[in-house]
Amino acid sequence: MSSHANTLSPVNLKVLKALNDSSGDFCFQSFATLMKETGLDRKVVRRACRFLARRGYAEFARGLWTDEGEVAGSGYAATKEGLKYVRTQGS
Repeated sequence: MSSHANTLSPVNLKVLKALNDSSGDFCFQSFATLMKETGLDRKVVRRACRFLARRGYAEFARGLWTDEGEVAGSGYAATKEGLKYVRTQGS
């Protein structure tokens, strides 16, 4: 695969960076949190997260809980590959 094929669009990179900012311990974030962090609307964030998941840069989970034991719903987190991408190409 060429390096061009591995290049993310500015929007996808922005969402991946937002996932990376708090994913050092693989935290999952909701669309609402990502919308706030990126300034993008829900449809764009959802599309970017799904794209990143298909590329292996993010993963989805449901049935999440807060540290306080409250239901947190579902969300996305950067994978090891996503974290690596931001460190090597996304800076």
